[in-house]
Amino acid sequence: MSTNRVGQGIALLVSSVGSSILCVIISIALLSSAFTAALKKERALRIEHPTPRAQLHSVEPSETPLQQLLGPAKSSLIVTINTASAQELESLPSIGSSRAEQIIAHRPYASVDELSQVKGITPRVIEQLRPCVKTDGVTEKIK
Repeated sequence: MSTNRVGQGIALLVSSVGSSILCVIISIALLSSAFTAALKKERALRIEHPTPRAQLHSVEPSETPLQQLLGPAKSSLIVTINTASAQELESLPSIGSSRAEQIIAHRPYASVDELSQVKGITPRVIEQLRPCVKTDGVTEKIK
């Protein structure tokens, strides 16, 4: 008789664990579908009522201390590559601090195409830079 009771206990334990696992699976499925429905509703609301995007404007570095710390925004200047500071060069697309230092080291440049002398500046990068750089004059803000 005792083996019969042990068997019944094991069967009861297995069915309890199975029931618990089944409850967890059903809960996860319900939460997942509720989350998906909430996401779809949010997307529909965003399509119906789009959030206006902030209008960015150029700020003179002298106007805010934060701007002086961060430097000019990417692509906000037309940079003279023969006289620009490293910070101004870093405002150009695809130019980080090491490339800015390399550009300075290879000066002077007779044309923008001579930037190909700098390691890592490919013809594709030169085409990205072309609207933002020049070889003579002063660095200007894009209006």
